[in-house]
Amino acid sequence: MKHLEPTMRDHSSNLNCLNTEAQTALPAAAYERQHDRYNSSRNGITIPYEGLHKPCNQSHAHENELLTKRIERRNKRPAVQDTIIYLLKCTPKEVYIDDLLNGHLYMNAAGYYHGLPGEQGDPLEASMVLPACIYGNYRLPIYCMYTVRENDIVDGSVQIPKRMNREFGCADGWIGIVRYDSFARLIDSHTTGGEEVYAHGAISYGIPGPKLIEEIFQGTICNLLIKTPKYAYQQEYRIIGSNPVECRLRPDTKHPGCKIEEYGHAELDLGSQLTGFSWKTPVSSLTEEQHRLALELPQHA
Repeated sequence: MKHLEPTMRDHSSNLNCLNTEAQTALPAAAYERQHDRYNSSRNGITIPYEGLHKPCNQSHAHENELLTKRIERRNKRPAVQDTIIYLLKCTPKEVYIDDLLNGHLYMNAAGYYHGLPGEQGDPLEASMVLPACIYGNYRLPIYCMYTVRENDIVDGSVQIPKRMNREFGCADGWIGIVRYDSFARLIDSHTTGGEEVYAHGAISYGIPGPKLIEEIFQGTICNLLIKTPKYAYQQEYRIIGSNPVECRLRPDTKHPGCKIEEYGHAELDLGSQLTGFSWKTPVSSLTEEQHRLALELPQHA
């Protein structure tokens, strides 16, 4: 499989064709994950035994049309409003934030998230043809953060959905805050040549049409930077490692005859602490406002 040009920083600008063509697939929620799959080691794609494609009804087509309009409006916004200013990391333990601030990223394989509970997991992670369980690049390690854009900031603070803390078990945890421009330059230094970082960028949310699917299989668009709209509230920014981790299948004791994926992990050492452009704060210090938590951003001009 052909890969993206690794020196591109934010690949989300290439995803403007999400939902711009007629769709022939149901939303992800309409499918249950297939436990037993055929694994092809030649191209890294996993294919379920059962059928994958079903026609959508008019209401789903209408949802896709609305999503298309939202994406088009976002693409037309002035660049200054849509500029990424901060990246946040929410974790249940302070030590995980300390790792980030020390320039050490612990990365799980994309496929690792297939089996996680709640909305921290995604059975369609690394899908090549959403919402089908046809996987590619699922052994590449990823590091996930929360994107804060200029238009998210009001009076020096940003509101984070309480749903995020609930789904990721961070109600009593910590938040790491990183200035995007400085952090992106540091990541770029590990992207050149593609030896450590394959790509990094903000996730685009939508169901790809035929044209985009073709580009995904050609390798000009990275499937790991596209997720279904269900996860849009997570505003994810993703760093993708270059080297696949180990993966093996073991028997699923709860489902006889099925297999469970077990993945290794990767660790990316940025070679520098994030001194001067990173901070941390306990979730308990945030101000609660209805269904959101208000986070005051340090040194925001």
